[in-house]
Amino acid sequence: MLLAPCSLLPAAQPPELTVLRTQYDKAVAERVSAPFEAALAALNGKFNAALENASAAAKQTGKLDDVLAIEEDKKLIAAGQVLPEDDARTPESLKKLRSIYREQWKKLDEQRMANHNAILPSYIARLQELEATLTKADRIDEAKELRQYREGLGVGAMKPGEASGPVSADGPGGGVESGVCVVWNFMGDPVDLKAQPMADMPSAKTKLRQIMGGNNERAAYILAVTDKGKVIGWGGGTYGGLRTIPADLTRVVQVCPSYSGAAALDSAGRIHGWGDLKPDFKKLRFKTISTGSFQVLGITTDGKVVAWGTGKAAKEIELPPELGPCASVSGGDGCSMALQTDGSVWLWGRTDAPVKVNVENVRSAHWFFRRGIIVQNDGTLLLVDDVGRTGPLPGVTDKVPEGGGITGDGAGHYAIWNKEREWKFFGTGIDSAHCTAQAKGCSQIAFIGKHVFGIKPAK
Repeated sequence: MLLAPCSLLPAAQPPELTVLRTQYDKAVAERVSAPFEAALAALNGKFNAALENASAAAKQTGKLDDVLAIEEDKKLIAAGQVLPEDDARTPESLKKLRSIYREQWKKLDEQRMANHNAILPSYIARLQELEATLTKADRIDEAKELRQYREGLGVGAMKPGEASGPVSADGPGGGVESGVCVVWNFMGDPVDLKAQPMADMPSAKTKLRQIMGGNNERAAYILAVTDKGKVIGWGGGTYGGLRTIPADLTRVVQVCPSYSGAAALDSAGRIHGWGDLKPDFKKLRFKTISTGSFQVLGITTDGKVVAWGTGKAAKEIELPPELGPCASVSGGDGCSMALQTDGSVWLWGRTDAPVKVNVENVRSAHWFFRRGIIVQNDGTLLLVDDVGRTGPLPGVTDKVPEGGGITGDGAGHYAIWNKEREWKFFGTGIDSAHCTAQAKGCSQIAFIGKHVFGIKPAK
């Protein structure tokens, strides 16, 4: 894997910030990271010892399946991965040990967050004091850079479990609310439920929280996250992201498909990849991720942007040296896009050098396969090409309402939504009235070929 981190710190930070940052890093290392890692190592050691005892007992009674299940848990703990959810095949002895482990891990995580919350407010207060000092000294550019850095850290205390989110999905449900999968043809034609990509779609018994599709002739498949935190998939396509979902993947809050595999984010902020998109790091924790054709972009819990991918994505993961704290990232085919917390938009991958898009007053930025959409503060939609040129979205005069957003595919089909779960569709061949009626109440949608899949609350 190719890895390209981008620091949250200003490129030319004031020397006073260097002193404060050194003190803060030292405090975090001593009072947050070290105690947590030491306690986790002790917990893992006790859990491994208990697993050894359970394995020995299972061997004595000749229970091969129990032994194999216990050995798998030992491997997961050694690799720093999340334990799978229990099912009907899980040995009772292992269920009890897992329950104890999860309860103890939760306590460690709560203490880690509490320790960090004890440090962060005073650090932010000192940064605010330095910002005022720089402003009084007419060091305005440095003060602006410092403010961006401070805002990227967050303005309030963190709560246990918030290290990885919450994740915002494309839709008013935000990846949190669950519902059943629905499908319709966006041209208004009948839907053949026996044909792909509908044939294997989940029944109404399966509740989904997030849905996303790999939408073109080579990757026409859908991945979804259930209300139990499992990843499921259906559809066709010739690439391997669908058919190789890890069976032990649990507690997932976000999943993103691509040509060459897929990536998922779990509730602890860990990245899991399969196919050709397997991350080669364990210690980073993320808030959100996005995939392109052969790359994954992510924003870590401390505000850094990280990119990795296959050898085909060398330029797409080469982050702009000037890239600062980012609010969102978005991957495409040969392109990557990022929206900084200061409202500026960067695009790279298909140009000789990264491009800072000439646009102001940006609310959100999205990349759909080979084209981008920027939503300005007043809701105006702008089209962005792969070299950073902007212009009006042809034939569209609607604006994105406050509290709403936009989603789309790589073929020029889009949908605007508002916080009341009302949708408006536009694009070539779309029966807008039909789609609007079908989508009403959906928390999310995904375009796949001529079909739209959605998550609608169960009645």
